[in-house]
Amino acid sequence: MPGRALVAGHVVAVTNGSNGLKRALFALLISMAPAVVLAVGAPVGTVIENTATVTFDLAGSQLTLQSNTTTMTVVELVDVDVTVQSAQVLVAANDTNQALLFRLTNTGNGTETFLLAIDSVLGGDDFDPVPAVPPIYFDTDGSGDFNAGDIAYIPGTNDPVLASDAAVD
Repeated sequence: MPGRALVAGHVVAVTNGSNGLKRALFALLISMAPAVVLAVGAPVGTVIENTATVTFDLAGSQLTLQSNTTTMTVVELVDVDVTVQSAQVLVAANDTNQALLFRLTNTGNGTETFLLAIDSVLGGDDFDPVPAVPPIYFDTDGSGDFNAGDIAYIPGTNDPVLASDAAVD
């Protein structure tokens, strides 16, 4: 018996029995499913359950079908963003103590410990500054500049431990 199904604003003609209807609806639902499933902001280990429901009209009768419930567990995403926070710093020959402020943000979904390093010898130019010793400081006083209130970074001792979306300057 011919029928029609209305799914998300699309009318689908069905020309054979209920098995054909189920196949047509399944194919339509699959074609409308996103290619990538994202769980923005979901913590690691979160269990997400999903059941699809479709309501349609067949020969004047309204019917509802449900899919099997699928379960997914959010896995850890490790990601980091490093951005320059300071304005442009002009340097001339023999300048010293010209600091740049960077922000390290954990953009992943789990708590991470970050080991920091500096690379002052980058190819493609003649600018290879001699790093201070120690070369990295945390802007612990929030001043946005390098001063006596800042704490030196010592690898393996005070590596920043950042929760998801947390940052350190």
